[in-house]
Amino acid sequence: MKKELILKQKIDALNNHPLLVQNDVFTEDNLKIFMEHHVFAVWDFMCIVKKLQGIICPSSTPWYPNNFSNNGIARLINEIVMFEESDEISDGVFISHFELYLSSMKNINAKTDKIEAIVDDVSKNKPKSFDKYNLEPECFSFLEGNNKLLNTNQLHIISALFTYGRETTLPGMFQKLLLRIGESSKYDRLKLYLKRHIDVDSNRHGPLSLILFNKSCENNDLKYSQAMDAAIKSIEIRYDLWTGIHKKINSINN
Repeated sequence: MKKELILKQKIDALNNHPLLVQNDVFTEDNLKIFMEHHVFAVWDFMCIVKKLQGIICPSSTPWYPNNFSNNGIARLINEIVMFEESDEISDGVFISHFELYLSSMKNINAKTDKIEAIVDDVSKNKPKSFDKYNLEPECFSFLEGNNKLLNTNQLHIISALFTYGRETTLPGMFQKLLLRIGESSKYDRLKLYLKRHIDVDSNRHGPLSLILFNKSCENNDLKYSQAMDAAIKSIEIRYDLWTGIHKKINSINN
């Protein structure tokens, strides 16, 4: 079976995961479980974006132009970084989407200690090993799987992770998640986070990420095949994360 068809089938299955398609609204305890797991994906996304920026727009000096300076790719990734690191969520109020998500967790007293411990260690240049944080298995596997792809330092691999694992798949998933979140004002920041990704990824970042993906493969069959393998793996990793969350939510509902 062609890899493109396998990828499509994986994405279709992901978008129809039981976590997304059930009609009942999350209780607050359900939402805590969801966010305490999903926050690792929110942080991981920032790692992917910054890794891409480092490859496409290296910060070393003296500066010199590269192939990405004049084909629109440097502009694309800088635009996405600006949006993710310093989104203007209201007039004169700027915040990273990761911090926006953390604040939405704290609004419902969801636990943030593990993700904050990871980020604190990273900020102090401590070795980034996820073994010591006592993560849930699905969260650990998600971070380890994505980190392995990131550590290839190969643009076509990371572009596949970014394009298919995130930018082109998030809007559909987040639309369905929104339907499962209640009306309390305590959830407003979570809804804002989801809606910002739905709007921007659907209308601009998703289409542009496909251009990035295609350019990163450089019409090279081997690179394209490796990139498709990475795309498939990224969807499988996300599916497993959703499955772990779904099982835990069901365990407290039944």
